[in-house]
Amino acid sequence: MKIYSEIRQSAYNALTANWKPAVMATLIFGGIYLLNQGINSIGGFCGISSLTFISVIVQFCVIVPLTYAICVAMLGFYNGYTDAVKNMFDVFKGKYARCMAISWLTALFTFLWALLFIIPGIIKSYAYAMTPFIAAENPEMGANDCIDASQKMMYGHKWKLFVLDLTFIGWWLLCIITFGIALLFVYPYMELAHVEFYKELKAEELKNAAAKVATA
Repeated sequence: MKIYSEIRQSAYNALTANWKPAVMATLIFGGIYLLNQGINSIGGFCGISSLTFISVIVQFCVIVPLTYAICVAMLGFYNGYTDAVKNMFDVFKGKYARCMAISWLTALFTFLWALLFIIPGIIKSYAYAMTPFIAAENPEMGANDCIDASQKMMYGHKWKLFVLDLTFIGWWLLCIITFGIALLFVYPYMELAHVEFYKELKAEELKNAAAKVATA
């Protein structure tokens, strides 16, 4: 597997080659998220239960699947499909039920593990991290199969992905300094690093499978 600097460099190259669509997809995703948070805050502050209820519905029916969709969009972007915005919303065309199932189950399983303490929840979130990419490249697989495949792929690699995320600390500090503006670049950059990590794991799996066949 590539070292962390090489993974980040590959992600950086993919992003800077045609950054506008990826940034626009991030802006749309962030805008929808912040708008929903605003609705929830107004509902809570003013005691308008209907607004709070709408916010909850939007969270589960739009925000959660969009979190999955933007991962898929970044995979497509990395593979050369440069219209990240269209790719993000294409996930919902005829595949909304599958998208929702994957999103909800991943969120539910992570939440249930987090109930045992925070650490197990974090560990499981990394175990499920490759689920969107696996689902995107294997449309015939069911939600549970994609989640199981991610856990198998991430076995022995969760710490590596965690460390890769830690290498972005400087970028996240930049986001704080710029009051979140830098997030428009940092978020897709980090997601593309996850895509590169997925590509590396996939290549490693194929190499191991070939080695087993050769020695059989």
